[in-house]
Amino acid sequence: LSPSRGFMSCNEPLIHLGLGEATEVDGLTITWPSGTVQKVGQLGAGKLHTIEEEEAGVVRPAPARPRLEASTIFGGIAHLERP
Repeated sequence: LSPSRGFMSCNEPLIHLGLGEATEVDGLTITWPSGTVQKVGQLGAGKLHTIEEEEAGVVRPAPARPRLEASTIFGGIAHLERP
């Protein structure tokens, strides 16, 4: 959720979830700007829920695995800048 949209502009800080015929949300996973992940469950439909970041119930995400690996294909080649 990012309510700011431009210079001195702001939208209401709400998220609207379309549930169709469902009467509740079974589970909601929130990734906060701090990087923590919070899981909330069983939220009734048609209601306003206020969810705040807190330490209780916060699940720290596992460290991301690097997607790149060191290559040995071009061993001995180095890039040098000219002075």
